[in-house]
Amino acid sequence: MVRVEGHWRNRSWVAAHYRHPMRPGADQTVLVLPPAWSVCIDLSAHGGPFPAEPVDGRPRATAARTPAARRAVRRQDGAVPKLIENASRVTAAGTPPKTIDEYVGRVNSGDDAVSVAHMRSPSGWAEPGQTPEFDEYTLVLRGALRVEYDGGELTVAAGQAVHTAPGEWVRYSSPGPEGAEYVAVCLPAFEIGAAHRDDEAGS
Repeated sequence: MVRVEGHWRNRSWVAAHYRHPMRPGADQTVLVLPPAWSVCIDLSAHGGPFPAEPVDGRPRATAARTPAARRAVRRQDGAVPKLIENASRVTAAGTPPKTIDEYVGRVNSGDDAVSVAHMRSPSGWAEPGQTPEFDEYTLVLRGALRVEYDGGELTVAAGQAVHTAPGEWVRYSSPGPEGAEYVAVCLPAFEIGAAHRDDEAGS
């Protein structure tokens, strides 16, 4: 943003030139004169766009980056916190049965970019191996989760987390006496067809 100040007929004026971050070429200059009126000029019609660097040696204006300004933009866009009151119980794979409560995802919130699920697996639970198309981040809250992969296995204890990458074969289980309680985050959101479990045809 370029800010230029001056005086005309004993009145102060401010000209601010800015470049729209999402619309290249939509550069504008706003001329503000007291008491409170302004003129907006589309620079693309006057030989623009123009350099976004200051032309008068002054530092860039930072008012638009203040927390208050950012909050105002978010309010204009309708972006406010959204309460997710309940989870949806999702069918789980493996035996003995575990519980999956999805808070964010395709089932409960309609989100396909990310899923967040709270899981509880009993002692002795194991599910088929899978080669998913998504990243999965798992945070263990209680007990321990065993993660088998090509070439080895690891145990994720309470307070630890594990990341498995797309295209990597993995198999989860909770053989310990406490079972496991954990939160799984998938990017993009979990979808049964994208898990490619070993017991599925064509996996």
